[in-house]
Amino acid sequence: MIEKGLLAFGTILLGLISGPHQIGLMVSQPIRAVRLELDGQVAGTLTRPPWRTVIDFGEGLSPHKLEAIGLDENGAEITRTVQWLNLPRAEAELEVALERDREGRTVAVALAWAAVRPLEPERVSVTLDGADVPVASPRRIALPPLAKDELHVLRAQVTFPGGMSASATKAFGGVYLASTEAELTAVPILQKSGHKPPPPERIAGLLTAEGRPTQVIATERPLARVVVVFDARAVEAFREITVPPINPKSGSKRKHWDRLWVRRLWSPPALGKDELDLLNPIPETVTNDGLSLYRIFTCNYFEEQSLDDLPVFLARRPVADVDPEAQWLPAAVAAAGINAARENRRRAVVLVLGTTEVDSDDEDPAEVRALLGRLHVPFHVWSPCPEVVAGETPWGSVRPITTLPELLEASKDLNDGLERQFIAWIDGEHLPQSIALNSGHADFELAR
Repeated sequence: MIEKGLLAFGTILLGLISGPHQIGLMVSQPIRAVRLELDGQVAGTLTRPPWRTVIDFGEGLSPHKLEAIGLDENGAEITRTVQWLNLPRAEAELEVALERDREGRTVAVALAWAAVRPLEPERVSVTLDGADVPVASPRRIALPPLAKDELHVLRAQVTFPGGMSASATKAFGGVYLASTEAELTAVPILQKSGHKPPPPERIAGLLTAEGRPTQVIATERPLARVVVVFDARAVEAFREITVPPINPKSGSKRKHWDRLWVRRLWSPPALGKDELDLLNPIPETVTNDGLSLYRIFTCNYFEEQSLDDLPVFLARRPVADVDPEAQWLPAAVAAAGINAARENRRRAVVLVLGTTEVDSDDEDPAEVRALLGRLHVPFHVWSPCPEVVAGETPWGSVRPITTLPELLEASKDLNDGLERQFIAWIDGEHLPQSIALNSGHADFELAR
């Protein structure tokens, strides 16, 4: 297509998003107005600089599609850009907008970036047609004189401390024809028997999106990811059932420890390529333009190994030096669900719970469970604490892991569920909560 205007989000929202947030845009001529749509509904229209507005994403946590649509002087669409919120995102993202003069020549490039941690880039680099462009100011970079009827390719990259990076490419000038890639959505499906994913033709008509039939293009059984949120108040009880004392015959800790378990605990991890993650329940707090506050959760530990080693993985990584009062457990579980769905893997989230209480400032556990359901992420709540298992919790049903056999059995059941998961790729790009299962397919259900 011929590029007629450039539009990009100057505000990139990462982390858990709800409530009102200020949204800034980078806009270039000939765009005269920008219409903002949230989940297909008009959320506002901007007609002049500074191209900013506040959008309310609601009180609960839900996946959202935020679109900015650039309009010409007659109200016709020129271009659009999109952000997906409360869905898996890259650790760092970069937006690029080209700035033109009155004659339509591209004279500068404007950059906006965001990362899961509040870091400034170590390095910003820009190339134009393969040649380096000097970067005096990383937010706005002047370009050399260019002929507007020639095709040019611009690439930008930002690199953050710790190795995170983001890049973007723009082609402009002349007549630029872009190849179009099919847009597909990954849907995790649970089959009641068998581990091999069925061929697409076997599950034709299985799914709908936005209430309409949708075509299954392909099926696959990718690697799995399990994300664990470990309540610091459950650590002591968990250690009691998983970690033998140095001298098993000493004091009140005298136990007959399962020799097979002790051998597993001190042996090298079983080989495997599935991923086990332990999410830090204490977030980093980030502000958007100094106005909107949100929290970023990252993983303290992650390993690629066999799913059978989940109990060993947890026993070897006790949550140390964590202030229970600093935890945001429901928000951490929500972040874990988004993390588990990254890269369209088979997925599950586990909360190891040590209390029946929830901070009033935290997210509502019922809303968090609903979010994981919308993301099609199976959710398991375990507790090694007898008082938690016996009481009522805002999380609903809690599975007891008050003994080592109970822990091993809970882990086995989780793995059995993951073994029966597969991914169905459907035509089009859809919000996960818009996808439903047609009746008449007793052998399958949406993973949740």
